[in-house]
Amino acid sequence: MLAYILQPMENSQRQQLLNAYGFFSQSFFELPAGAVEAVYGLEYRYESFMDTPDPRVQKGIASIFPAQPTQGIYDVKEGYAEVKLPLLRQQPLADALELSLAGRYSKHSLFRGDSNTKLGLRWKPYADLLLRGRTPALSARRRSQNFSWAGISTPCSLAPIPAIPANPRARP
Repeated sequence: MLAYILQPMENSQRQQLLNAYGFFSQSFFELPAGAVEAVYGLEYRYESFMDTPDPRVQKGIASIFPAQPTQGIYDVKEGYAEVKLPLLRQQPLADALELSLAGRYSKHSLFRGDSNTKLGLRWKPYADLLLRGRTPALSARRRSQNFSWAGISTPCSLAPIPAIPANPRARP
């Protein structure tokens, strides 16, 4: 019996991650507060994962949580551009004031493509203080109010965890 319990388990996991990216930047022209600059880029990410639990775990003999082999692959292709517009430089209450506009398109292998935009402001009232702000993505502002956990149970309890209804007055 003791020899059976002390047998080593052999789990196998493999994960692969590949990242490739490139970008270039340029200055367009000079404004009184500095150069109008832009950056453009492309990114590619590939990830694969494989998990093979010990055969005794798969059968539920060596664990109370039987686990089956799993694997998955996905990749993401992205393109982006960002423009920086310097508005003020070395002025009273504006050591620097810059506006940035950005956009990104992502194409995921698991679901459709998506685009995101950003409007940002960078304000330095004086040399030792920097304040930044940006608009949230549209998806964050328009998120569904219908999210809830639909009553789940745990192996530690026979009673299900009650569903938590979404707060209809909550604002992102």
